[in-house]
Amino acid sequence: MTNPVTQDRIAEVVLSAIRTVSNLEPDHELSLDTKLFGNEELSIDSIGALEMLTIIEGELGIEIDDTQLDFGKLATINDVIETTRAYTDENGSGRE
Repeated sequence: MTNPVTQDRIAEVVLSAIRTVSNLEPDHELSLDTKLFGNEELSIDSIGALEMLTIIEGELGIEIDDTQLDFGKLATINDVIETTRAYTDENGSGRE
């Protein structure tokens, strides 16, 4: 049985995925307003963004259709959290 994925869990998974893709320490502080692209701290490119989404999908048991995704709308960490939340809602809340 699946449990609803909480906002806190989504944020935790997204931040962890970003740290992994950016080769940051697990306890590295990140602001929700941090820009994903063109940021020396994160250094995420298009391939890194796809890797990040794959990690998020695997952790939450959801499928994000990257062919329909507008990467221009994923400017900040908070944008990724909100987009992920929308996909967990669409996919029956993911798995926990």
